Amino acid sequence: MSWKVPLFELELGPEELEALKRVLESRWLSAGPETEAFEREFSEFLGGPKVLMVSSGTAAIHLALRALGVGPGDEVVVPAMTFVSTATPVLWLGARPVFADSESLENPNISARTVEPLLTERTKAVVFVHYAGFSDGVEELRELTKERGVYLVEDAAHTHGSTVGGKRPGTIGDLGCFSFYSNKNMTTGGEGGAVATWSEELFERLKLLRSHGMTRSSRDAYSRGALSYDVVELGYNYRPTELQAAFGRAQLKRLPEMNSKRLEKVRLYRRLLSEIDGLIVPFENPERSANYILPVVLPEGAERAE
Repeated sequence: MSWKVPLFELELGPEELEALKRVLESRWLSAGPETEAFEREFSEFLGGPKVLMVSSGTAAIHLALRALGVGPGDEVVVPAMTFVSTATPVLWLGARPVFADSESLENPNISARTVEPLLTERTKAVVFVHYAGFSDGVEELRELTKERGVYLVEDAAHTHGSTVGGKRPGTIGDLGCFSFYSNKNMTTGGEGGAVATWSEELFERLKLLRSHGMTRSSRDAYSRGALSYDVVELGYNYRPTELQAAFGRAQLKRLPEMNSKRLEKVRLYRRLLSEIDGLIVPFENPERSANYILPVVLPEGAERAE
Protein backbone atom coordinates (compact mmCIF):
# COMPACT_ATOMS: atom_id res chain seq x y z
CA MET A 1 0.00 0.00 0.00
CA SER A 2 1.08 3.61 -0.49
CA TRP A 3 1.07 5.95 2.51
CA LYS A 4 -0.79 9.26 2.28
CA VAL A 5 1.03 10.46 5.39
CA PRO A 6 4.69 9.48 5.98
CA LEU A 7 5.58 7.49 9.09
CA PHE A 8 7.86 10.36 10.13
CA GLU A 9 9.48 13.39 8.57
CA LEU A 10 12.75 14.78 9.91
CA GLU A 11 12.93 18.50 10.64
CA LEU A 12 16.45 19.51 9.67
CA GLY A 13 17.93 22.94 9.12
CA PRO A 14 21.19 24.87 8.90
CA GLU A 15 21.79 24.36 12.62
CA GLU A 16 22.43 20.62 12.14
CA LEU A 17 24.70 21.22 9.16
CA GLU A 18 26.73 23.78 11.11
CA ALA A 19 27.03 21.34 14.03
CA LEU A 20 28.40 18.58 11.79
CA LYS A 21 30.80 21.00 10.12
CA ARG A 22 32.08 22.11 13.53
CA VAL A 23 32.94 18.52 14.48
CA LEU A 24 34.61 17.71 11.16
CA GLU A 25 36.78 20.80 11.45
CA SER A 26 37.77 19.80 15.00
CA ARG A 27 39.24 16.49 13.73
CA TRP A 28 37.98 14.68 16.86
CA LEU A 29 35.14 12.28 15.98
CA SER A 30 34.73 9.88 18.92
CA ALA A 31 33.23 10.73 22.32
CA GLY A 32 34.79 14.00 23.49
CA PRO A 33 33.87 17.64 24.21
CA GLU A 34 30.68 17.64 22.09
CA THR A 35 29.49 14.52 23.90
CA GLU A 36 30.20 16.11 27.27
CA ALA A 37 28.34 19.28 26.18
CA PHE A 38 25.33 17.25 25.04
CA GLU A 39 25.28 15.39 28.37
CA ARG A 40 25.31 18.71 30.28
CA GLU A 41 22.59 20.25 28.13
CA PHE A 42 20.34 17.18 28.21
CA SER A 43 20.82 17.02 31.99
CA GLU A 44 19.63 20.64 32.26
CA PHE A 45 16.65 19.80 30.05
CA LEU A 46 15.75 16.91 32.40
CA GLY A 47 16.15 18.97 35.56
CA GLY A 48 19.64 18.05 36.68
CA PRO A 49 20.29 14.29 36.85
CA LYS A 50 23.59 12.87 35.67
CA VAL A 51 23.41 11.91 31.98
CA LEU A 52 25.58 9.52 29.99
CA MET A 53 25.24 9.54 26.20
CA VAL A 54 25.45 6.15 24.45
CA SER A 55 25.22 4.76 20.93
CA SER A 56 21.51 3.79 20.96
CA GLY A 57 18.40 3.48 23.09
CA THR A 58 18.85 -0.28 23.19
CA ALA A 59 22.39 0.20 24.51
CA ALA A 60 20.93 2.49 27.19
CA ILE A 61 18.54 -0.20 28.45
CA HIS A 62 21.28 -2.87 28.31
CA LEU A 63 23.71 -0.69 30.32
CA ALA A 64 21.02 0.28 32.82
CA LEU A 65 20.07 -3.32 33.59
CA ARG A 66 23.72 -4.39 33.73
CA ALA A 67 24.58 -1.52 36.09
CA LEU A 68 21.79 -2.71 38.42
CA GLY A 69 23.32 -6.19 38.50
CA VAL A 70 20.62 -8.01 36.52
CA GLY A 71 21.83 -11.50 35.64
CA PRO A 72 21.02 -15.22 35.50
CA GLY A 73 18.22 -16.25 37.85
CA ASP A 74 16.71 -12.74 37.96
CA GLU A 75 13.35 -11.67 36.57
CA VAL A 76 12.59 -8.30 35.01
CA VAL A 77 8.99 -7.19 34.50
CA VAL A 78 8.45 -5.48 31.13
CA PRO A 79 5.32 -4.40 29.21
CA ALA A 80 3.67 -7.02 27.02
CA MET A 81 3.04 -4.26 24.46
CA THR A 82 6.34 -2.64 23.59
CA PHE A 83 9.14 -2.68 21.06
CA VAL A 84 11.39 -5.72 21.22
CA SER A 85 14.42 -3.82 22.57
CA THR A 86 12.69 -3.30 25.92
CA ALA A 87 12.93 -7.06 26.50
CA THR A 88 15.96 -8.31 24.54
CA PRO A 89 18.59 -6.78 26.89
CA VAL A 90 17.01 -8.82 29.72
CA LEU A 91 17.72 -11.99 27.74
CA TRP A 92 21.24 -10.87 26.83
CA LEU A 93 22.00 -10.71 30.56
CA GLY A 94 20.68 -14.23 31.15
CA ALA A 95 17.62 -13.04 33.06
CA ARG A 96 13.95 -13.79 32.37
CA PRO A 97 11.51 -11.17 31.05
CA VAL A 98 8.06 -11.33 32.68
CA PHE A 99 5.34 -9.61 30.66
CA ALA A 100 2.83 -7.27 32.33
CA ASP A 101 -0.46 -6.31 30.70
CA SER A 102 -1.61 -2.78 29.93
CA GLU A 103 -3.79 -1.06 32.51
CA SER A 104 -6.64 -0.62 29.98
CA LEU A 105 -7.42 0.29 26.38
CA GLU A 106 -7.60 3.92 27.49
CA ASN A 107 -4.20 3.62 29.24
CA PRO A 108 -1.93 1.17 27.41
CA ASN A 109 0.86 1.64 30.01
CA ILE A 110 1.58 -1.03 32.60
CA SER A 111 0.49 -0.10 36.12
CA ALA A 112 0.98 -1.02 39.76
CA ARG A 113 -2.20 -3.11 39.45
CA THR A 114 -0.91 -5.19 36.52
CA VAL A 115 2.67 -5.47 37.83
CA GLU A 116 2.15 -6.35 41.51
CA PRO A 117 0.88 -9.94 40.93
CA LEU A 118 4.02 -10.66 38.87
CA LEU A 119 6.55 -9.64 41.54
CA THR A 120 8.44 -12.53 43.15
CA GLU A 121 11.58 -12.95 45.23
CA ARG A 122 13.45 -13.21 41.90
CA THR A 123 12.23 -9.84 40.55
CA LYS A 124 15.20 -7.50 40.19
CA ALA A 125 13.63 -4.65 38.22
CA VAL A 126 10.55 -3.34 36.45
CA VAL A 127 10.83 -1.49 33.13
CA PHE A 128 8.12 1.14 32.60
CA VAL A 129 7.62 2.36 29.02
CA HIS A 130 6.11 5.84 28.74
CA TYR A 131 4.05 4.71 25.78
CA ALA A 132 3.34 7.39 23.15
CA GLY A 133 4.96 9.94 25.49
CA PHE A 134 2.41 9.52 28.31
CA SER A 135 3.39 8.62 31.87
CA ASP A 136 0.05 7.55 33.35
CA GLY A 137 0.74 5.15 36.23
CA VAL A 138 4.49 5.67 36.66
CA GLU A 139 4.23 7.47 40.03
CA GLU A 140 2.13 4.70 41.58
CA LEU A 141 4.53 2.12 40.17
CA ARG A 142 7.47 4.02 41.69
CA GLU A 143 5.81 3.71 45.10
CA LEU A 144 5.22 -0.02 44.59
CA THR A 145 8.81 -0.74 43.52
CA LYS A 146 10.19 1.22 46.49
CA GLU A 147 7.94 -0.70 48.85
CA ARG A 148 8.98 -4.05 47.40
CA GLY A 149 12.71 -3.25 47.10
CA VAL A 150 12.72 -3.55 43.30
CA TYR A 151 14.53 -1.24 40.86
CA LEU A 152 12.49 0.90 38.46
CA VAL A 153 13.96 1.52 35.01
CA GLU A 154 12.16 3.98 32.74
CA ASP A 155 12.13 3.42 29.00
CA ALA A 156 11.62 7.09 28.12
CA ALA A 157 12.25 6.74 24.39
CA HIS A 158 8.90 8.38 23.56
CA THR A 159 9.13 11.32 25.95
CA HIS A 160 11.40 14.12 24.70
CA GLY A 161 9.38 17.05 26.01
CA SER A 162 6.81 15.20 28.15
CA THR A 163 6.12 16.06 31.79
CA VAL A 164 4.72 14.12 34.76
CA GLY A 165 3.95 15.81 38.07
CA GLY A 166 6.27 18.70 37.22
CA LYS A 167 9.13 16.31 36.39
CA ARG A 168 10.58 14.92 33.19
CA PRO A 169 10.09 11.22 32.44
CA GLY A 170 13.34 9.35 32.94
CA THR A 171 14.05 11.11 36.25
CA ILE A 172 11.50 9.28 38.44
CA GLY A 173 12.94 5.76 38.68
CA ASP A 174 16.44 4.55 39.46
CA LEU A 175 17.53 4.91 35.83
CA GLY A 176 15.95 6.53 32.77
CA CYS A 177 16.75 5.38 29.23
CA PHE A 178 16.34 7.52 26.12
CA SER A 179 16.48 6.85 22.38
CA PHE A 180 17.40 9.39 19.71
CA TYR A 181 16.63 7.17 16.73
CA SER A 182 15.79 9.03 13.53
CA ASN A 183 11.98 8.91 13.93
CA LYS A 184 11.94 10.26 17.50
CA ASN A 185 10.88 13.81 18.43
CA MET A 186 14.59 14.67 18.39
CA THR A 187 17.41 12.68 16.88
CA THR A 188 21.17 12.55 17.18
CA GLY A 189 21.63 11.89 13.49
CA GLY A 190 19.93 8.53 13.04
CA GLU A 191 21.11 6.59 16.11
CA GLY A 192 21.90 7.47 19.70
CA GLY A 193 20.71 7.17 23.27
CA ALA A 194 21.30 8.26 26.85
CA VAL A 195 20.93 7.05 30.43
CA ALA A 196 19.98 9.38 33.29
CA THR A 197 20.29 8.80 37.03
CA TRP A 198 20.46 10.74 40.28
CA SER A 199 22.91 8.18 41.69
CA GLU A 200 26.61 9.04 41.53
CA GLU A 201 27.48 5.37 42.11
CA LEU A 202 25.30 4.12 39.25
CA PHE A 203 26.59 6.88 36.96
CA GLU A 204 30.23 5.90 37.52
CA ARG A 205 29.38 2.27 36.85
CA LEU A 206 27.53 3.18 33.64
CA LYS A 207 30.50 5.25 32.50
CA LEU A 208 32.87 2.34 33.07
CA LEU A 209 30.62 -0.15 31.28
CA ARG A 210 30.12 2.17 28.28
CA SER A 211 33.74 1.90 27.20
CA HIS A 212 35.12 -1.63 27.63
CA GLY A 213 35.37 -1.37 31.42
CA MET A 214 38.49 0.82 30.98
CA THR A 215 39.62 3.30 33.61
CA ARG A 216 40.82 5.77 30.95
CA SER A 217 39.30 6.96 27.68
CA SER A 218 41.05 7.87 24.44
CA ARG A 219 40.07 11.47 25.12
CA ASP A 220 41.88 11.30 28.48
CA ALA A 221 45.03 10.13 26.72
CA TYR A 222 44.76 12.87 24.09
CA SER A 223 43.85 15.83 26.30
CA ARG A 224 45.28 14.96 29.71
CA GLY A 225 48.33 12.90 28.87
CA ALA A 226 47.10 9.77 30.66
CA LEU A 227 49.45 7.00 29.50
CA SER A 228 48.18 3.90 31.28
CA TYR A 229 44.82 2.31 32.08
CA ASP A 230 43.28 -0.83 33.52
CA VAL A 231 40.35 -2.91 32.30
CA VAL A 232 38.50 -3.58 35.53
CA GLU A 233 35.11 -4.72 34.24
CA LEU A 234 33.60 -6.69 31.37
CA GLY A 235 32.28 -3.71 29.44
CA TYR A 236 30.93 -2.78 26.03
CA ASN A 237 31.67 -0.41 23.16
CA TYR A 238 28.64 1.84 23.53
CA ARG A 239 30.31 5.22 23.06
CA PRO A 240 28.57 7.79 20.84
CA THR A 241 30.31 9.83 18.16
CA GLU A 242 30.95 13.56 18.31
CA LEU A 243 28.82 13.92 15.18
CA GLN A 244 25.87 12.39 17.01
CA ALA A 245 26.37 14.65 20.02
CA ALA A 246 26.67 17.85 17.98
CA PHE A 247 23.63 16.93 15.90
CA GLY A 248 21.68 16.22 19.09
CA ARG A 249 22.64 19.57 20.62
CA ALA A 250 21.17 21.35 17.60
CA GLN A 251 18.00 19.25 17.76
CA LEU A 252 17.59 19.80 21.50
CA LYS A 253 17.55 23.58 20.98
CA ARG A 254 14.77 23.20 18.40
CA LEU A 255 12.77 20.60 20.33
CA PRO A 256 10.19 23.00 21.90
CA GLU A 257 9.32 24.43 18.49
CA MET A 258 9.12 20.98 16.87
CA ASN A 259 6.94 19.63 19.71
CA SER A 260 4.63 22.64 19.43
CA LYS A 261 4.00 21.85 15.75
CA ARG A 262 3.42 18.21 16.67
CA LEU A 263 0.88 19.14 19.36
CA GLU A 264 -1.05 21.29 16.88
CA LYS A 265 -1.41 18.28 14.56
CA VAL A 266 -2.34 15.98 17.46
CA ARG A 267 -5.18 18.29 18.48
CA LEU A 268 -6.49 18.19 14.91
CA TYR A 269 -6.25 14.39 14.74
CA ARG A 270 -8.02 13.98 18.08
CA ARG A 271 -10.85 16.31 17.07
CA LEU A 272 -11.44 14.53 13.77
CA LEU A 273 -11.09 11.03 15.23
CA SER A 274 -13.63 11.87 17.94
CA GLU A 275 -16.24 12.17 15.18
CA ILE A 276 -15.86 8.47 14.27
CA ASP A 277 -18.01 6.10 16.30
CA GLY A 278 -16.36 3.14 18.03
CA LEU A 279 -12.77 4.43 18.14
CA ILE A 280 -10.78 4.74 21.35
CA VAL A 281 -7.97 7.29 21.40
CA PRO A 282 -5.94 6.40 24.52
CA PHE A 283 -4.81 8.92 27.13
CA GLU A 284 -5.93 12.47 27.79
CA ASN A 285 -4.23 15.86 27.97
CA PRO A 286 -1.79 15.67 25.03
CA GLU A 287 -0.31 18.94 26.38
CA ARG A 288 1.67 16.94 28.97
CA SER A 289 3.06 14.54 26.35
CA ALA A 290 5.71 14.78 23.65
CA ASN A 291 3.16 12.97 21.46
CA TYR A 292 5.72 10.74 19.81
CA ILE A 293 2.92 8.62 18.30
CA LEU A 294 -0.87 8.79 18.39
CA PRO A 295 -2.34 5.31 18.99
CA VAL A 296 -5.92 4.51 18.00
CA VAL A 297 -7.84 1.43 19.16
CA LEU A 298 -10.28 0.16 16.52
CA PRO A 299 -13.61 -1.51 17.32
CA GLU A 300 -13.86 -5.31 17.34
CA GLY A 301 -13.92 -6.76 13.84
CA ALA A 302 -12.52 -3.71 12.09
CA GLU A 303 -9.96 -4.29 9.36
CA ARG A 304 -6.82 -2.49 10.50
CA ALA A 305 -5.36 -1.99 7.01
CA GLU A 306 -8.57 -0.37 5.82
